[in-house]
Amino acid sequence: MSNITLISEEFHDQLTLIRTPSISYSDLIRVVPKQLADKRICYVTLNKTYDALINLFQMNDIPVDNTVFIDAITKSLNEVDNVDNCYFVSSPHALTELSIVINEFIQHSFEYLLFDSLTTLLIYHRKEEIVIKFLSSIINVLKAFNCKGIFYVLNTDEHQLLIDEATMLMDKTVDIGY
Repeated sequence: MSNITLISEEFHDQLTLIRTPSISYSDLIRVVPKQLADKRICYVTLNKTYDALINLFQMNDIPVDNTVFIDAITKSLNEVDNVDNCYFVSSPHALTELSIVINEFIQHSFEYLLFDSLTTLLIYHRKEEIVIKFLSSIINVLKAFNCKGIFYVLNTDEHQLLIDEATMLMDKTVDIGY
């Protein structure tokens, strides 16, 4: 199924950056939630819609009972109402809205925030400084509420400045190989 082997000890630190090549991304978004299935997770998605993630998780026997989603994609494609375990943000462009929603959700005793992905933020906000400033504010919220954060980033030369800046803010960086 997956060529990615992560162990739960990888996520012991408060802030973890996972650098992955694009070829391993699909495996990554299955492996991490599965390993954290018994934890309370807030999953922020800027890449896949809530429906696509639910289908992916169901096909891979990943329970979502302890997971709440913040979806910043679906509402930019379709008019949709929030559901029990998902809040739909208007778009990945709406950093203030996304920040407010994350801040509100983290206050509800989540153990982990999974953020998919910093690379996608850079597509919508062309300047690394904007993404790093947003990341820094999210990190402050995570620390204030003792919630661990796992942030995905595609490991490419094109995103090296973002990777370097994000790495400095993290407690641990995990590199996924090809």
